[in-house]
Amino acid sequence: MIKMRLFACLVMLMIALNICVHGFTYGGLTYNAINPYCCEVTFESYDDNNYDGLTSVVIPEKVPYNGRSLFVSGIGQGAFHDCNSLTSISIPARVEAIGELAFLNCSSLLSITIPERVSSIGNTTFYGCSSLTSLIIPNSVTSIGDHAFANCSSLPSITIPEGVTSIPNYAFYGCSSLTSVSIPSSVTAIREAAFFKCSSLPSITIPNNVTSIYFAAFTGCTSLKSIIIPSSVINFGGQLFANCSSLASIVIPEKITGIEDDTFYGCSSLLSVTIPNSVTYIGKQVFAFCSSLPSITIPEGVSSISSSTFAYCSSLKSAIIPSSVINIGDSAFFSCSSLISTTIPARVTSVGVNAFLGTGLTSIVFNATNCPTASFSNISTLDSVIIGSGVKVLPSYFISNCSNVKSITIPSNVTSIGNSAFSGTGLTSIYVPSSVTAISDNMFSNCSNLASVILPSSLTTIGTSAFAYCSSLPSITIPSNVTSIGNGAFNGCTRIISVTSYPSTPPSAFSNSFANYNAYLYVPCNSKMQYDLDPIFGSFKYIECVGSETVNTTNEVIVIPGANNVQFTWPMVSNVASYTLQITKDEVVFCTLTFNADGQLMGIAFAPSMSGNDHDRQNASATVSGYQFSVTGLDEASNYAYTLNVKDVSNNIIKSYSGTFQTGVATVIHTIEIEDLYVDKGLVVCPEPFEIYTISGLNVTKRNGNLSSGIYIVKTETVSQKIVVN
Repeated sequence: MIKMRLFACLVMLMIALNICVHGFTYGGLTYNAINPYCCEVTFESYDDNNYDGLTSVVIPEKVPYNGRSLFVSGIGQGAFHDCNSLTSISIPARVEAIGELAFLNCSSLLSITIPERVSSIGNTTFYGCSSLTSLIIPNSVTSIGDHAFANCSSLPSITIPEGVTSIPNYAFYGCSSLTSVSIPSSVTAIREAAFFKCSSLPSITIPNNVTSIYFAAFTGCTSLKSIIIPSSVINFGGQLFANCSSLASIVIPEKITGIEDDTFYGCSSLLSVTIPNSVTYIGKQVFAFCSSLPSITIPEGVSSISSSTFAYCSSLKSAIIPSSVINIGDSAFFSCSSLISTTIPARVTSVGVNAFLGTGLTSIVFNATNCPTASFSNISTLDSVIIGSGVKVLPSYFISNCSNVKSITIPSNVTSIGNSAFSGTGLTSIYVPSSVTAISDNMFSNCSNLASVILPSSLTTIGTSAFAYCSSLPSITIPSNVTSIGNGAFNGCTRIISVTSYPSTPPSAFSNSFANYNAYLYVPCNSKMQYDLDPIFGSFKYIECVGSETVNTTNEVIVIPGANNVQFTWPMVSNVASYTLQITKDEVVFCTLTFNADGQLMGIAFAPSMSGNDHDRQNASATVSGYQFSVTGLDEASNYAYTLNVKDVSNNIIKSYSGTFQTGVATVIHTIEIEDLYVDKGLVVCPEPFEIYTISGLNVTKRNGNLSSGIYIVKTETVSQKIVVN
């Protein structure tokens, strides 16, 4: 510390200032006459040769001076400083004052008895008496100076007399052998670093009249296991118990309003902390490296969890963040490897860098309404993220590189999602709500398992590398209001075989916005020429017409029509027994499909002209936005209506959805370009490795040999080709 580093210089200066006092010598000691009747012992030399070689001293009660006797009433400032050979000293009973620095660095002094008339012990009086094992302070002493017994590293015990009101700064600093301290009831304050590095002290009782305990008062008391802080304490200094590695429990008094920086830093045995409701502030690193602490309750009223407050609390399993918190600082819970869940309250506006990095989090509930800076990135254990319904902003890098997160629901109130929010996650499907108008840069990049994406009609922008290297994505639909697609937006999406673009004017894009220009591009029929001539979209090998964009009357059912097929996605409803989907054309039923509560297809009823084999009894797929099912065999360029009824166990309709859609126009099927590719009774035969997809992008390779009638896309490593199965 700065005070300690300057200490040696200050000592020499103080002693040097006394050179001007002229004294006399008697019996090998130097004295100063302080009045006609009394004198004090003073130093021989202000440097470290003071009384060189002196080993034992008996100070007489009286000494002769100019023909008369003077009583020795004091030991002057710095009198025996640096007498490092001095082992014993006898002080006469008439001594009333012991000056500052009097026994500074008397490193061989073994014991001392302070006379009964002494009322004060000055600053640094016994500093550095590293061999001192016995010290008796009389009841007459009412004042002890700063550093008075600092670095008395052999002193085993001390009794502070009644009447002393303050334990001064650094009073027992470095008394590493001190095992017992008796503090009187007269004490009201324990000042800065008073017991700093008293590493053998196992316990201490603080009197009930103490109101203030200052900075670092017990720092480094590594043997301290038990301490009771009285309710009278209203001021609590920083670093107060830092590195008290044996401290097991602590109860913070009710009148404390703030816990300052580093208060319990490095208390590696701490198992229990009680924080009163009066506390509204918790400083930096307060509980850092409290590696045994299993849980903590942060009181309502605390508005900020500061930087590194709980860093490296490796046993911390439970930390409830109160609703009053608005800020969580950098590295607040860094390396809390046992912390498995947390809830971020609604009022939080900022979560700092690496706040939860290195934790064992498996689940997060994120309720922060408007928090533009909050990252839970690179948490390898995280697999569940629940976003609260009131959340409006999802920050950049929100859960980036959390590869175990397989699904997430974005609430309808979210209006803004930051860059790379879901980059590198394990998401398999995503539904972006209509409240979102832009897919930001890298938002879903490197989501290698992402196979299903539903974008809202409100979308206007798809940012740079938004879906880059989503290598499992088979198809993408670009809503009608999109005006720009960023550089590399779908770069590395090598499995995309179908792109449906609904904007009437081709969006602005870059040459590497898409990875596979051998894929099929489906566009509005009245805009096909514009797409053919567009420098980017015109690069697609196959450009064909598609029907109008999804039409919904409820906004709860998503309908994506093709030329001869339609894909429905509907929400999962609780307490349901079945779902019934009916499709009609010109008020004539085309088909009726019934699903159970788990999405299993239980029955199909087609119009007399239709065959039920087209659907091969497959079940609806469960996605993040509900159940999904595709119906094929529809007429192209036709208007249809649908009704989806949700029924309970009594077959009562508890919810109903309805709407219309229009199928598109299928253009000429291209001639097969894969050499020796042919279809025989539902079996696709190809000499090269291949995969088979439906027009809607569903991989049906495993059904090869039992394909129902319809249109499919066969994809090899180098080319995609549309085929017809009769």
